[in-house]
Amino acid sequence: MTLLSPTSERLTRLFKVWERELAKLAESHEPKVAKPLTRAVFDPDLVALAGKATAKDGAVANGSSIALLLEHRGASVLLAADAFAPVLATALKSMALHRGASLPLQVDAFKLSHHGSQGNITSELFACVRARHHVVSTNGAIFGHPDDTAIARTILHGGSGQTLWFNHGNARNRRWGAAPLQARYGYTARYPAELEAGVTLALKAAA
Repeated sequence: MTLLSPTSERLTRLFKVWERELAKLAESHEPKVAKPLTRAVFDPDLVALAGKATAKDGAVANGSSIALLLEHRGASVLLAADAFAPVLATALKSMALHRGASLPLQVDAFKLSHHGSQGNITSELFACVRARHHVVSTNGAIFGHPDDTAIARTILHGGSGQTLWFNHGNARNRRWGAAPLQARYGYTARYPAELEAGVTLALKAAA
């Protein structure tokens, strides 16, 4: 188990605003609900989406997220929590240097940071890590994650022949299961069974 995030600097920043962040959690607010999607043919230009200029996540609490690389019997999973892309990238580069490995590092599964937010999933991050499986964990009810931009970057830069796993089969996620898109970009999309939330991804141990 290798700790990739947070850095001591990010923890110090959280300490300075800890009481304020706790007060925010104690406040009662009506949650923001994502706007429903209009029914239309979904045929995005992934290159344009992936290259779109987007702001990076700057939330102090997210910057303190605990991200781990778990390795066991030859299987590897990157659990990115809400970690910042530059923090993850720097940690992965350092780990590769320490191990004498080349970039991008190859892992079996990568649970995308911040539920697939465009502020946390960047093309630069995929220069440091590639995965056979990318996992999106969210129902999208509050902020509408995953962002299309983040998924486009994952498909284009996350590795060839990858599988996208969604733990909720809502309308936003199922758009990525369109057969023409999967065939054109060489990926596979997986969803829960009908009316069932959650998926199981089994990783085989090395022989």
